[in-house]
Amino acid sequence: MRDLYFMRYGYIKSLAILCTVLLLSACDGLDGTTPSTGGENLAGPVIDPPVIDPPVIDPPVIDPPVIGPPGSVTLRWTPPDLRADNITPLAMSDIDGYRIYYGTTLGIYPNSVDIPDRTVQQLTVDDIPAGLYFFVMTTIDSDGRESIFSSPVVERQV
Repeated sequence: MRDLYFMRYGYIKSLAILCTVLLLSACDGLDGTTPSTGGENLAGPVIDPPVIDPPVIDPPVIDPPVIGPPGSVTLRWTPPDLRADNITPLAMSDIDGYRIYYGTTLGIYPNSVDIPDRTVQQLTVDDIPAGLYFFVMTTIDSDGRESIFSSPVVERQV
């Protein structure tokens, strides 16, 4: 009877020890890495779930600049009525304001003017030295998110 007990339970115990030894030698220890692959994690990379943001807002549409006195440019725009997905409506109450960016090189806009009033649709930028200027605008929503740049408009100051 004792031989039967040892055969049954001793065999299972020996098999469990053998599996543990094989697993530890394949993983080179308990840290989950294997020496044959340069220490890559056996569990694979951990991928975070995607973050789904609400649709962002469209930029305003800028009208051509109004020629004013030397050193000033007046911009007029139409507020967006859709978010960037072009499906979700954007109410005026969702708009906090606008931001005008400008500079002398297309794509580089070191100057900006904040417009914290959603009802404003025109602004004159004064004291601009002579030169060629590129203007873009963004819309800022009530959550503080800023849209992408509008299409640029160009104005030459003399």
